[in-house]
This record gives sequence, structure tokens and C-alpha cells, in this order.
Amino acid sequence: MKTKLLSVLLGLAAVAAPTPAFAEWSKGFVVDYFTDPGWKGGDKDSNCPNGDAPAPDWVKLMTTSWRTEEQAKKLVIGAAVGGVRLNDRGPKPGMNVNRDPTLLPDPKVPMVVGNTAYGFDLDHNPKTGFTSPDGKQKGLDNQYYRAVGCFKQYRGGGRGKEVRAGEDYEMTEMRAGVFTIVIVLSGEGADPLNDPNMRVGFYLSKDKLGINADGAVGLDDSYRIDPDYRFMTVFEAKSAEGAITPKAPLERLRLREPGSRFGFGQDLILEKPQVRLTLKQDGKLSADLGGYRNWRYLYTGLASAASAAEQPGGYEFRALWFNCEKLADWKPPGVKGPNTHISQFYTLDAIPAFVITPDSHQVAKRAEVFTGVSQAASRTPEDLARAMRTIGTEAGFVLTGGAASWPNKPNPDDPPPSTDPLYWAKAIQDPRGGYYAIGLASAAEPPPSRDNALAGR
Repeated sequence: MKTKLLSVLLGLAAVAAPTPAFAEWSKGFVVDYFTDPGWKGGDKDSNCPNGDAPAPDWVKLMTTSWRTEEQAKKLVIGAAVGGVRLNDRGPKPGMNVNRDPTLLPDPKVPMVVGNTAYGFDLDHNPKTGFTSPDGKQKGLDNQYYRAVGCFKQYRGGGRGKEVRAGEDYEMTEMRAGVFTIVIVLSGEGADPLNDPNMRVGFYLSKDKLGINADGAVGLDDSYRIDPDYRFMTVFEAKSAEGAITPKAPLERLRLREPGSRFGFGQDLILEKPQVRLTLKQDGKLSADLGGYRNWRYLYTGLASAASAAEQPGGYEFRALWFNCEKLADWKPPGVKGPNTHISQFYTLDAIPAFVITPDSHQVAKRAEVFTGVSQAASRTPEDLARAMRTIGTEAGFVLTGGAASWPNKPNPDDPPPSTDPLYWAKAIQDPRGGYYAIGLASAAEPPPSRDNALAGR
């Protein structure tokens, strides 16, 4: 819906819709930039002294004990993107090394060795972690960047910087209408820039981004909230000179993963998050988000994209598994064994918009938890699977073998993994979110609900 329709819609809604909750002031925004920024000081810098990590030699990798080099060349050379099952390179034919990266040794792809990155001091220890590029912040936790920061598509990027390959892909997805994120701010004071009692709400929208003729996201367009608890977080906050922070520490932040491909809607859950928003004098909004996320779930979302993403991505998905395993730096209370989560940092920009409640044509006057039928609920796993298969993504993707039993070795008495061709599609469509549907969430991590969406629980 566009701005020119808004006055008509609001007039109709004033008669037909119930009175919503109000605050003294409210502002709506639509996100037009969202990524996990890297850092790059040059082709070779202190973080990656040898430059970009070497791209995979697919002929070499596809040459196995049961496939000759000549056979590998015929498969790989000249093949269309996604035209070769690059994951079929295990010890025996048919063994999918993306479903079980432990089938082969760690490829030992170079990681970041320097100390410059964006992030938050999540563990409240300034002696550990990165230093911000401007040198003003220390102890910044962003181990995911350390794991992948030398991969070509992850080098650089960030607000006002040269766009990196992975970031460009994600922004293209968002601007093409694959997903839209909206934000509502509301408060009780006279000055939004300085309000000790306000609220912040993050939501998914049912509408595509409105793009102007010049390719930019349009100002003051209208977007309906999608009441999907998997991608919703509302919390009490305070502002001082435009800087907005939560009143109390949040347990978790639920959003839509910007890297989820082609509308698959993978849930992004940041544990023990830190959030810093900035309301600017020109009316625009920026935000930095950091926290710990389950690295196996992160891996699952990427690896399910199969050869269609692995080949152009410029790195083995298996490298992501091993690098994250080595650098994971947190686990939920009560979880035994190695760390299950890895620290990560995101940044976003948002511009003014009319954010509309999901059950009416009224502008949201307060950041709150909204109920209703989500957009995902209107789509079946079968429908999603058809879309996934058209681009080579595995609708039935599931971790197997050592990946499924991690951190333990596979037990031969365990039941065989699912062979349901809709397994991953069903997980993504599950109202609890894929993280819970595939069984990676711990007892300390409750599934999304109306109560859990409020205050970031």
C-alpha cells in the first residue's frame, strides 16, 4: 500500500475498527538496510594478512576415492550454478557432506587473526574481543565475524562502506520484496529524543518494500504488520539525546534473518542481546544489534541452500561449520559440553513509514504485541518446497551423522534421520520457528509466544 491510499483507508478504519492502544507519541519506520558488517582495511590487512581466503578448487574437492579427476572435471567445468551436487563428495557415493560436515576433515579455511571489528561487549569483559574501527570501543564480541571475515563475500561492508558481495545479495533480496521489517517507537513524554518511558517494537510486514523510480525505498509509504511471533520483539526503553536503549537487559531478540534466501523466513534469535537505536534529527532511525545465536542453526540455514549458494558463495559450507565450532563463545544455562552459540553483530537503517496494525487500516499508535493470522500461516510446506526446489534449495535438508549427534559421536542405535522431502520446509513453516522445530533449542530457550514477544523473552 502506498501513501496516497492512506487517508482513504484511515477514514474507513475510523468507522469500522476498534480503538487501539495509544501513546503520547509514536513513530513508524521501515528498514531499508540490514546486514552483519565486516571490516576491510585493504586487500591485505591486519585481520586478513593474506587477503581473501582461497576460493574452493571444486575439481580437486570433487575428486574422491570413488570419482576420478577426469570425472570431476566433466562434472564441474562449464556447469551452470547449482547444476552439480557439490555436496556429493563424501567417503562413499551419496554421502552428503553438507548434511554431515564431519564426514571429512576440517578444511582449515583461514579466519580473522586481527583485532578490528564491530560488535558489543556481550560478556562485559573489555579485555577480550575486538576493538572498534575508530578505536573507541574495546572488548567487542563478534566471533562469527572472526570465523568468516576472511571469506571474500564477508570482507568489508557496513554502513557507508563499500558494499561486500554477501551484503549486496541480502539487500537485493529485501528490495526485491522477499521480506520487509518495520519498527514502531512510542512514548509517554513530550520529546521523543529524550523520553524516559518509551517502547520499541520490531515486526515483520506483510507488504513489499516500496521502491521509487530512482531505486531508493520510498519515504512515508505504509506497511501492514505481520503478527508472526517468530519475528516480533517488543520492549520498554528510554531515550536520551536520540540514543535509545532497553530499560532492562533483554533475554532474547527475535527477528527475521536477513540472510534467509528467497522468502524462506528463517528466524534470527539473539540470546543475551544488546540493542542500541539512534533516532536522528532528520527523522530517520539506525540500530545496532548484537547477541549470541546457535551456530548449528545458522549453519543449517546456509547449508540447506546446497550447490545453488555454495558454488557462487566462494567457500565450502563445511568451513563455516568447523570455524564456528572452534570459535563458539556461549551456551544457555544448564547446557553441558561445548559452546552452542556464537556472538554476532548486525546493523540496520530505517526510514519513516506508516506502520499499520494487522487487523485494521489504522496506524499503530503504540509499540505492542499484535495478534492475528500471520502471512506464513497462509502458505503450506508443499508450496514452500516447490519454490525452494526451483532454485536448488533442499526442502528436506536435515543434519545427519556426526552433525546430528554433535557434540557426541553418532550412536548406531539411534533412529535413522528423517527422509521426509518436506522436513526443512515444514520446520520453517512451524509456528515455533525452525530453531525449535528441528530440536536445537535448549530448555532455557522458550519458543515464541505472545508473552515471550513482550520484553524480549
